Amino acid sequence: MSLAPKIELCSYHKLLGKAAVRPSLIIAGGYSAGHITPGIALSEAFSPQVNCIFMGARDGMEASLVVQAGLPFIGVHALPWAGRRASARAASLATLLPAILCARREIKKSGATALISLGSFAALAPSLAAVSLGLPVILYESNTTLGLAHRVLLPFAKTLLTSRLFHQALPRRPAPVTVGVPLRNDILALAHRSVEFPPGAVRVLVLGGSLGNPFFNRRMPDVMRRLALIHPGVSVIHQCGIAIDPTPIIRAYADVGVSASVETYRNPISTAFESIHLVVTTAGAITLHEIAAAGIPALIMPLEGAAARHQHDNAFTFTALTGCPHISEDTWDDEQVSGTLAGLLADPAAWQACSHRLRRFFSPDSASRTLQILRPFLLSPCSSETPSPAPSQ
Repeated sequence: MSLAPKIELCSYHKLLGKAAVRPSLIIAGGYSAGHITPGIALSEAFSPQVNCIFMGARDGMEASLVVQAGLPFIGVHALPWAGRRASARAASLATLLPAILCARREIKKSGATALISLGSFAALAPSLAAVSLGLPVILYESNTTLGLAHRVLLPFAKTLLTSRLFHQALPRRPAPVTVGVPLRNDILALAHRSVEFPPGAVRVLVLGGSLGNPFFNRRMPDVMRRLALIHPGVSVIHQCGIAIDPTPIIRAYADVGVSASVETYRNPISTAFESIHLVVTTAGAITLHEIAAAGIPALIMPLEGAAARHQHDNAFTFTALTGCPHISEDTWDDEQVSGTLAGLLADPAAWQACSHRLRRFFSPDSASRTLQILRPFLLSPCSSETPSPAPSQ
C-alpha cells in the first residue's frame, strides 16, 4: 500500500472526456542520488494518475536507479561541470546544445505539459529544452542554496520549491515555496515506527553519500575501534560509494577487530535504517531528511568536495534545527569523534530527545504539497492524442 498522498485529477479527465490520457510530467536530474530519489518519490506519490518520465545523463547512476524503480528513463549526453578542469568544462559545454535538441524531441513525443528539475548538470539540457518549447519549468532545490544549474534556470522558472534547509536570499522572483523533501514510500514507512534507545549492542551506519567519501573510507575503521573500547560488540554498516572498491575498507575493519558490512551503495537504504542506532554521514540534503524520518541521531561531516561547499551550509542549518552535532574534516580527530559518538549513547533521555527533534523536522506531507503546486501545470491544455511511450535506456 502506498504511503504517499494522492492527488485527484478527475477534473482533467472530465475536461478531455473519453479520449483523455494521463498528463505527463518530465522529472529532470541526476549524477548523485540526492538529485534522483526525490523524483522517484514524486512518481510514487502521483502514480497512476500522472505519467512521470525521468530525464538525465545517459551514463549517470540515474539510468539504473530510475529503471530499477520502474520509471521510464530518457538519457541525454551530459558531462559534469562543477570542480572540473577547463578542458572538461569545455567538453561539458560542447555537449549542451546537442543534448537540448535531443531533449526537445523526446519531450515533444512524450506529450508532457510541465518539467520539474531536481538540479545538477544532468537537469540543465532537459530544462532548457522545456523552456524552448514553452513548457512551464518548476525548480526543486533540496539544499540550503541554489546549485549552478538552478541559478542558470531561475529566470525561466515558474516556481521554486525548496526543503526546510533552504535559506538563500534571491535577487529575483520566483519567491521560494517551502515544501520539504519528497521521500520514497520505504523511507516514509520508517517515520511510523517507534524508535527506542539501544539496550545492548550498538550498530552504526556510515554514509559517505552515493558517490562515497574517501575521508570516511580511510578514517572510520579507527574511530569504530575506539568506540568499541567503550561499547564492546559495536558493529558497522558502511556505504563506501558506488564506484569504490570495498576490499581495503573491509580489510581495515577486520584488522581492528570491528564487525562491518561494507557496501558500495545500498538501494533501498531503508533496510539499513531499520537496524541501526547511530549515523555518521556527509551532509547531502536528502540523506539528512531520510535520517530525520527514521529518527536516528547522527554526527554530520560535510563532504569537502561538494560543489561550492554547500554541504557545510546544509550541516550548519541541520544542526540548528535538530541538535545533531556536526564536525568539519579539518577539525576531525579520531578520538574526539569516537567520544562524540559515545556521548550520543551515554544518555538515553538525550538520545530520545534528539530522535524526537529529528521527527519534528521531517515533513511527511512534502510530496502532497509539491503535487498540489504542480497540479495547475499538469492540467494545462494538451493534445488528446496518446503520447508516444518513453524509451528505457
